[in-house]
Amino acid sequence: MYSNRKSNNFDLLRLIFAITVAIVHLAVLTKIEVLNKLLWFLSSEVSVDSFFVISGFLIFKSFDSSSSLKNYASKRIRRIFPGYSAVVVLCAFFMFFVSTKGAAEYFTIDFLKYIFFNLLTLNFIQPTLPGVFNTNSLPIINGALWTIKIEARLEVG
Repeated sequence: MYSNRKSNNFDLLRLIFAITVAIVHLAVLTKIEVLNKLLWFLSSEVSVDSFFVISGFLIFKSFDSSSSLKNYASKRIRRIFPGYSAVVVLCAFFMFFVSTKGAAEYFTIDFLKYIFFNLLTLNFIQPTLPGVFNTNSLPIINGALWTIKIEARLEVG
């Protein structure tokens, strides 16, 4: 049976789950009253789990249609790493504009460690940037990047 990726609703479902997670995180981090009321109806846990189930299905489908493990890994790296790298590097530079630190205090070894460890998907080692989100309960810059490790692990075994 032939199935066209564009003829299914997986992208719509993944978008809905991603938006749900973003709203829940925004509500929890900002404590905005109107958003907190939505927490009665929205669950980031269900959304993340559902997102991973759909991604797992699509990843398996991609693996199954690949000619070899090398071909599959090459396709996944080319699909994920450029966008992931762009997010890490661009966020690191643009977060300077919301930082409470000046350029000399921002562009330090911690800035370089953030880029280095996050590019290696080791964002738990250096999840923050100097002077950014210091007043938040969690000052993490790209908290959702932990999912890349899970996706990559599911892809290779």
